[in-house]
Amino acid sequence: MARRAAIIVALAVLAVAWGGAAAATCEFTAGEWTTWDEARQCLYSIPNDPAVQALTVDAMAKSAEIYAFLDIANNSPDPNLPVQVDVLAELAAIGQRTYRYDYELHDDLRALYDQLNDAHTQYYAPVCYLSLSATQPIAPISYVDASGEQVVAISPFVNPELVQWYKSRYGIDVMDLLGSQIRDVNGYPAMDYFEGYANNSMGMSKDIGTRFNYAMTIVKPIPKTPSTALGFWQARTKRNPFPRKPWAEYNITYSNGTKADNVVIPWAVMPSTTYTGVQSFLADYKAPKPNCGSVLPRGGAADALRERMAAPSIDRDPQPFALGRAAVPELDAELEAERMRRFGVPGSGAAPDPLFKPLVTSTDLFFYQLNDGKTMVMYLDTMAPSLVETYKALNEGFNAAAENGLTRLIIDLTDNGGGSICFGRSLLAYLQGEDPDKQNWGPQDLPLSPLANNLTATAVRDNVENTIWSPSFYDNQQDEPIANSDRSYLYPGVPHVRGGKLRNYTKLVHINGCGDFGYKIQPKQDFKPEDIIIVTHGFCGSTCALFSNHLALYDNVRTVVVGGLKKREQMQYSSFPGLQVLDDPAIYRQLYQLGQEITVGMPLPGELAPRCLPTTASYRYCIREIYPPTKEYSNKPTEYTFQAATHHVIASKLTALEPQYIWYEVLKYFDS
Repeated sequence: MARRAAIIVALAVLAVAWGGAAAATCEFTAGEWTTWDEARQCLYSIPNDPAVQALTVDAMAKSAEIYAFLDIANNSPDPNLPVQVDVLAELAAIGQRTYRYDYELHDDLRALYDQLNDAHTQYYAPVCYLSLSATQPIAPISYVDASGEQVVAISPFVNPELVQWYKSRYGIDVMDLLGSQIRDVNGYPAMDYFEGYANNSMGMSKDIGTRFNYAMTIVKPIPKTPSTALGFWQARTKRNPFPRKPWAEYNITYSNGTKADNVVIPWAVMPSTTYTGVQSFLADYKAPKPNCGSVLPRGGAADALRERMAAPSIDRDPQPFALGRAAVPELDAELEAERMRRFGVPGSGAAPDPLFKPLVTSTDLFFYQLNDGKTMVMYLDTMAPSLVETYKALNEGFNAAAENGLTRLIIDLTDNGGGSICFGRSLLAYLQGEDPDKQNWGPQDLPLSPLANNLTATAVRDNVENTIWSPSFYDNQQDEPIANSDRSYLYPGVPHVRGGKLRNYTKLVHINGCGDFGYKIQPKQDFKPEDIIIVTHGFCGSTCALFSNHLALYDNVRTVVVGGLKKREQMQYSSFPGLQVLDDPAIYRQLYQLGQEITVGMPLPGELAPRCLPTTASYRYCIREIYPPTKEYSNKPTEYTFQAATHHVIASKLTALEPQYIWYEVLKYFDS
């Protein structure tokens, strides 16, 4: 009861804290917490400029023509992946809308692209707006409790500086809340509230279970080393909306059964940049990106450009602050008792854990041996690792498997947002080894439009070989290189009706030679496809999706997805598999190489290419789509094909907080 009383007393001071003298507009120090009111006042300090609105919408509409799913997004063919977004019509409506403040324009654009539920296709507001990250001090998790009901609870992961800030500013002791169950948020049952947020404010993935997982706190499966990534509800990133209200209100139940209602916790905001006022803030709004960002000389630096195209940025945002695991005696004792009940081995203390024997540890790749004497776990959380270190660790891990007689492999891809296409394909080649039917690529195509046709014609005419629209960038379906003078694969294309709209798409192609060096490295332990299981929490995106889908669809490797919603029997194991993403600097580099006018300014009549944005806003598009295994066009693109995991496991409290224990739950599927 003391904890409840402390919170109720803290609520009494909130009106005083909010009602004090307002801070000067847009005065922030990087790394120092501030309030929702101060941040919001700054966000709404720039009036809307109709010229900025017109130039921005024009650029987004023209660039949308390279979006691989522009047509199919109008009406998804798969009811499990519901998307109905007419991007061009919505952009036209935004262009006609009257805004008082500039921030409202950019937030509408963000919300539009979020509806596509595709981390490859996003709009990001100018960098000054993105510098203000709103957060709650509590990190939610979800699991099925002892009664079989799925619940949301407050995890023991906190940021000590943020905890102290709440205590000193509002008198709220966040530590008192750890381990509690959240019954309601802002008047809605907790599960309904977070599912609603995942449906409307997340984007990222077309599977609602995955979006729900990433509204929660993401705990990494690294034994003895608690590590997390912030959920997209707790910490609002460039993809998510700034909170509409200055606070969130909870009804909670403590672990001892005591209930507390109407617990109000204000939002805090972490600035990533120091600003000294509105003019300082405005300088980051219109600061020009030189030539839209590092434009290369026409015809030059082919290798550097190709490398950038093959390795786009990771699809997890930089964390505005870190979380550490706090000691919660009641919760820690409960988890230790559950471990003893299930495994008969204590987990506390500094001694090595006999359930998870470390074999190899590197920055991005980890190997463990389970105590069944048969199984090795490979945990990889990125497809853009340090290549030298990672390949060294990869060989050491497979050598350790051979030395220890391990014949079964669990590949855990939790929180792997993708990275280099060539690395993913090289990893496939490494696992395929000397398979005579080896193939580390899938059939792909690009959407055609007057802009795309113009770009391909220019690439052929000027012999530009290193752009997305250059024929020689690709091989055909027989894995043969395409000559740059051979335009037939990219034009006139093949007609498809998608989303009710007719458009031509290129013939099937794929990046030539990408990742084939993986075939030259022979692992000492050769795991058969039936002895491999892939584990994800749904967010295995981009190149991670390419990798996992290829193993599942071509080699029949089984998949297990963890978490999501209990009420949904099936859930995808991968996300945004649309294949290749280009951020706007890479788009403009290639447009410039191919002779397009990209300078900021009013477009001339008949211009096809987008011009640079008039602010520091940015965007990205998925520009090439991949199909499930086929040499025909009979299948839907993989992005719009529901890829259900072989098995769907809902987390318990133990596996939600320490997800490495899922590896033991997976073992039974090797024999199924």
